[in-house]
Amino acid sequence: MSYETKKTLVILLDIIAALVLAAFMLCYFGKEDTFLASAIHDKETVLEDAGDNDGDITKSLDPDGGDVADGDSYEHSLGLEGRTLCMIGDSRFAGMHEAVGDDENVIWIAKGGAGHDWYWDNKSEVEKLPRDTVIIYELGVNSIDPNKGIEAIEDICEMGFSDIYALSIAPVDPDKEAAHGYHVSTQKVMEYNNYLMSHLPYSVRYMDVYTELSGNITTYDGLHYDDDTYIRWYDIMVRSVAEDNE
Repeated sequence: MSYETKKTLVILLDIIAALVLAAFMLCYFGKEDTFLASAIHDKETVLEDAGDNDGDITKSLDPDGGDVADGDSYEHSLGLEGRTLCMIGDSRFAGMHEAVGDDENVIWIAKGGAGHDWYWDNKSEVEKLPRDTVIIYELGVNSIDPNKGIEAIEDICEMGFSDIYALSIAPVDPDKEAAHGYHVSTQKVMEYNNYLMSHLPYSVRYMDVYTELSGNITTYDGLHYDDDTYIRWYDIMVRSVAEDNE
């Protein structure tokens, strides 16, 4: 075989090898791209499904079973399963009622300046309630005597209510209080809360809103809060009750 023939044969073999390699690469990477595209599609499908499921989990319902937008006041009642919530308190609860608005599942028994003695004058309003009503007792800041608070709470227990919450007194701002004629000290509040927590009937739950709100309140007179603080306080209570009733 001549030199020229050998040279031509080598060139042809190189060309064939190159073509085979190109075909192999095209076939391999073509499948890989198809696989990659399929994987991406599958992942997107899973993410879309997850998004739908998440929406179902976090969806709020109004009392009639319809959907409501995020932020609607009905979301405060999530987890209560139609049970009534009774809020017994003073001007702080009265201000909270104004801030959060009405809810057919929430009853407010509250008045500015009310203390533990006021409860006894109005206990008939509590006696009317169904016994599966959730009771939240907030009175205390206007009469810082934990023994009187415990007496009132024991009286509610004797009525046969199954879910009763005794609230700590929420934080005050003594500096602002002084400028508006109030004189409730942080020390007195803490002493009241500590005594109340350790002397409640065993069936009553203590709810520590003092700790939850400390350092995170807005108050114009040291005692009463702005709407945002009242709403945050309300959410703390309702969500705590909902968790206990899961």
